[in-house]
This record gives sequence, structure tokens and C-alpha cells, in this order.
Amino acid sequence: MRGRIATGHRPCHLPRNGERIVCEPTDFLQQLMEFPTSQAKSLLLVAIMLVAAAGGALAAAPTVDTETTNTTTTTELNDAGTQAYNATTDSLIAWEADSPNSKVEITQGGETIYEATPENYSAVDSGTDGTLDLWYYNVSLADDGSDYSGLEVGAGESVTLNVTFTNNTEAVSPDTTNISYTYSNTEDRALIASENPESEDTDAGFFGGFSLSSLNVFSDSDSEDEDVGTVLSTDSTTVTQNTTEVQLDTLNSNLTDAYAASTEDASAGDLVWSSYTQLTIGDDSQYVPVYYQTANEDHEWLDTTEDTYATISSDGQTMTIHNPDALLDDGQTSATLDVTTVGDEMLGFMNARSMLTADQYDASGTTVWTTALGAGVDYNGNPDFVADELEA
Repeated sequence: MRGRIATGHRPCHLPRNGERIVCEPTDFLQQLMEFPTSQAKSLLLVAIMLVAAAGGALAAAPTVDTETTNTTTTTELNDAGTQAYNATTDSLIAWEADSPNSKVEITQGGETIYEATPENYSAVDSGTDGTLDLWYYNVSLADDGSDYSGLEVGAGESVTLNVTFTNNTEAVSPDTTNISYTYSNTEDRALIASENPESEDTDAGFFGGFSLSSLNVFSDSDSEDEDVGTVLSTDSTTVTQNTTEVQLDTLNSNLTDAYAASTEDASAGDLVWSSYTQLTIGDDSQYVPVYYQTANEDHEWLDTTEDTYATISSDGQTMTIHNPDALLDDGQTSATLDVTTVGDEMLGFMNARSMLTADQYDASGTTVWTTALGAGVDYNGNPDFVADELEA
């Protein structure tokens, strides 16, 4: 006697004496098996056409716009191209995508330095079926590098920047296109970025971190220590005999907070004693005076056209080192400059005195003593992780 297992409309027979399970095809399967191949292909083609007509055509990767078929704008930065430093001009990156939600991202060494999701400036119906299916985009990038956040390049050097165009930011797995171009820097400046500064809470040190700035009538700043923790940043770059400034971007890190705390009560031109910088070329290291926003014109011991000094921007996001070329020896065309900057930690009287008596600065004995008093008497306040980095 045969048993049956109900499976749709047709039975499957239980095996007997080692036989296999035998199932008769259901009505649907039977019809599918008997369907002519040519008709199946036709139905598939119709389905694809219906999807396309409904706006569901298969997406394509974006392409760099190098022609003027649909627009008058073409890209100025292309794969393997070069963006050369210029203080007043900019360069255009233009591309096309079959989505109104495209994006561009630029990276250096895996770090994002620019990204944008711009509005398309033009859209066309390339298939002439009454439906827009191609969108055009562009972004303008300053040739001085100011549109890049965290660009790192030495004076007179070139670096590779990588670009990723995303077709549709709303897609789960959007198509992308990648290109690369070179950024070529001038010898006049170098750019560094403080990506991973160290931070540590420390003891106040000798005299409990007491500063004489409040008692010093010659002091430019009445700012006090802020409890944000000492922050240490160590970076390096290339400078030449023609390099007039090095810009350090704090990238909104804890160093930004430390700079902000150090300058909270400062006015433009004040010396910032609770954030300081040491510069090293080869075996020679020295502290340099750090000012808030701009150098103080009343400080006759500093020649701002020749002497090395630093300024902190009003938002704490940039430290600019001026005249780093003065640190190079005569006949030295270029060198590696190591930059050690410390935020929210008093420089201290002895270090300030050492700085002011350096060969660069024309500070008299009285000026050295009265000015250095503003740096405080926290002789032992430097935390170990800072002291290990400082050589002077």
C-alpha cells in the first residue's frame, strides 16, 4: 500500500524497498517547465523595460566631466592631474552621475580632508524620454589649500590626494569612482595637522603652579591656568630658506580646547605663557614666543620680519609659526623642522628666560626678567610625557 505526502496539488510517494521519493510536478512547475524559452526571454525583456520606464534603471558609476555635450563646464582636476599652489585662484572638480544625490570625498593618507554633497547645477534627459537621468556637479577648491581640513605638505613638496565620487548617497551599496591628483606646494609655507595629540592631567608642581603674572606690571596677559589637562602635540615638516610660515591645524582636537583655555582672557598681542612651542632642527632646539592672534608691536626685542615666533588664532584651531627659515644655518637649503607644542601648561620663568636670551631676540637684562615673570614660577610643573619631548 502506498502512502502519500501532500505537496501542493500533486502527490509524493513514500519509498519502498530503497526507492527514492518520487514527486509529480505541481501544475505551476509543470507549466513553467513547458514554457517556451523564446517567450521567457521576451517576458524578461519586457520586465527590464518596465523597470527602466519606472525610473529604476540600473545605476552606473559617476564619471569625471571632461566634455561639453550637455554642459559648458569641465573639470580642471582630473586623474593624475596637478593642483599647484596659488594664493588667489581655485580649481574645479566636475563630475556627472545618474542620481540627484551624489557626493565627493577627498582623502590624504586615509584621512578625510574634504567632503561635500553639492546641489547639482544641471540635469538632462539623455534618453529623450521625458525623464531626467543625468545630473552634473562641481566643487571649487582653493589652490592655496585652505578648503582642505588637515592637509599636510612640506614647503616646496608635493602630496597625493585621492578622490571618491559616490553616485547615490541614498543607496545601500552605491557605485563609486576613484581618481587621484597631486597637490604641489610652494616653498613659502608648510602645512601640518595635529591629528592625535596626547593629553594628561598633571600635578601643579613647585609653588602649586603659582604665577607671578598677576603681580607683574610688565606682563601682557592675566590669563590663569584652566583645568583642561596638559596637551602635547609633536609633528614635523620640511622648511627651506624661503619658508616664511608653518601652519599647524589643530583639527578641533583637545589641543584646540587647550589653546582656547590658554587664551580665554587674552587680547590680541598678548604673550601666551600657558601654551608654548619648541622648534628643533637637527640638534638645535629653542622655545619661541607665542602670541594671541598677532605679535605685539611694543616688544622691541622681537623683529617680526626676521625673528621666529608663533601666533594662535582666535578660535584656537590654528597655530602659525612665522619666519621658521631663521632657524636654518647659513648655506642650508632645507631641513626637517620638528614642532613640539604644549597647550594649557605654564612655560615657567626659567624656560621663558632661556627663550628670551636666545641669539634671535634682542632682549635686555631688565626686559628678560620683567617679561619672563609673566611665565610663572612653576619650575617642576611639566608632566613627564612633556618633559621627555623637550630638549632645551
